Amino acid sequence: MILCPISHHEATVEAMTEDEQRFYKLHPFNIERKYGQGKLKINQKLKLYDHNDQLLAHIEDNEWISGDPMPWDLESSFQWLKICHRLRNIALEIDARTSPIEIRADLWQKSQNFQLNPHRILFNGIVQNVGFINLCFVAIRLVADTPSKLFYLESDPRFGKVVIVSLPDLQERIKKGLKAWQQLKEES
Repeated sequence: MILCPISHHEATVEAMTEDEQRFYKLHPFNIERKYGQGKLKINQKLKLYDHNDQLLAHIEDNEWISGDPMPWDLESSFQWLKICHRLRNIALEIDARTSPIEIRADLWQKSQNFQLNPHRILFNGIVQNVGFINLCFVAIRLVADTPSKLFYLESDPRFGKVVIVSLPDLQERIKKGLKAWQQLKEES
């Protein structure tokens, strides 16, 4: 049985009776309120930082590791994850139920902030208000080099070249971006 940290401690120190534990097992709070719809499975490491570069949460080997779970609101299903710092303050939302996958994120590391949503990427850090809209980056990395105070785009070293697709139609942009990716893979 999975309990929130407070209830888990309550059960561990035997302040929660066995009958109460059985009741909660039969009536899971998040599932009854439609907050939980299945297991979240992540095959990569995922770390979230706050604006002060404090590690807030880490998912490794499908285990959620967090120093203090209280500031988090976590909802998930097999193809959807939403992590909020507090009400309406989304740190990360991945919705793979749609095509294309939709990502919303407010990502921090070393005082560098990347904000992503289905319409744009916005960077604030060593340079301010760098934004990209209606673009598909193929084999490109966004780099915030904090020691040299530079923000730049660089090619993926596997390919040595990049493609930028700029089209207002999302589906067409994705189609051309995937075609460009395939061509780069074939040429390498």
